[in-house]
Amino acid sequence: MRLCFVGNPGSIHTQRWVGHFAQMGHETHLINLGPQPAHKFDWQGPQHHNLPPPPRIPVPGLRGIVMLDARRRALRGLLQQIQPDILHAHSVADPGWFAALSGFHPFVLTAWGSDVLLGLRRGPRLHRWLTRYALRHADLLTADARSVLDAAQPHLRLGAQVELIRFGVDTRTFSPGFDTTWQVRLSLGSGPVLLSIRQCHPLYNIDVILRAFAHVREEFPAARLLIKLVSQTSADPYLAELRALADQLALSDAVVYVPQISYAELPDLYRAADIVLSVPSSDGLPVSVLEAMACGAPVIASDLPALRELTDEGADLSLVPMRDVDALSRAILALLTDPARRAQVVEHNLATVRRTGDFAVEMTRMEYLYRMLGQKSGSRNMRPRAL
Repeated sequence: MRLCFVGNPGSIHTQRWVGHFAQMGHETHLINLGPQPAHKFDWQGPQHHNLPPPPRIPVPGLRGIVMLDARRRALRGLLQQIQPDILHAHSVADPGWFAALSGFHPFVLTAWGSDVLLGLRRGPRLHRWLTRYALRHADLLTADARSVLDAAQPHLRLGAQVELIRFGVDTRTFSPGFDTTWQVRLSLGSGPVLLSIRQCHPLYNIDVILRAFAHVREEFPAARLLIKLVSQTSADPYLAELRALADQLALSDAVVYVPQISYAELPDLYRAADIVLSVPSSDGLPVSVLEAMACGAPVIASDLPALRELTDEGADLSLVPMRDVDALSRAILALLTDPARRAQVVEHNLATVRRTGDFAVEMTRMEYLYRMLGQKSGSRNMRPRAL
């Protein structure tokens, strides 16, 4: 098959998904909408295409419409050259908008969570309209949580296909083990280690984790909190806020900011943690939660619909209300003081992720869906669409 993806080449989720189908022998193309350079895949990956930047328009009222139309035309022209069997946009916001505006079918759209859960309710009116537009023109919508699919369902056209497809985990790479790399590298000592794995952004409530950690330190003075930095710089305002809060709570000596690391280093980072924390205010099913489970690290997470779905499938997660510092600190202490409970959690979670979150299994299902959609469509179809 000739598959064309629209997405951020710098995202590990895009890299894994697109790279898999390239490795499977499909002709794959990846279209980058943003200004960042195309990511260099470590294997024989897809053909990269960068859309030209939109024209500069000095009139503010016209800027958005002109930009949309220019990008739509550029993407449409590129698709006419590639002539893919399937067009697949990763994330509704931006990639999905422009893929839908191109008018190409069959069109597969993968929602990433908050792009639907928040994108339909918040943000500029034009962005909300584009989100609904993208959903309405998808032939197949996938997401990693039923709650995301349910939120999108009222906006889909009649007859559109909906499938739960998880990003999944490579369970050969992400697996339990013992490694002292990070203990030595970060001088973590002998105390329990907590790991905040999400991006330093207000959505992920890292400030709540810091406040809860202050309570944990009263019981475990040697505890350490690792905060993983995804793409932050020293000038990032939220990161500066977090550092100031750590100083205020007298935690500076116990908080370690882990610089941006390679994907290959992640499994050992999970293995170094006694507990992994993920407490956003909105989310689908975070791949990081599945990765932690696969590495044998207990997880405490926000009580969100997608995580409740995972517990229904057998996962043993400690779910806490959003932005509830006391509930989070109690959940952490409950796990740290009960080794038998932690061992039980690890056992349940390993079984769950192997059964329902294996990357290779999910991509096999996706390949089948591509083939069925291509056969159903019968021919490539591009129709101009008015804004």
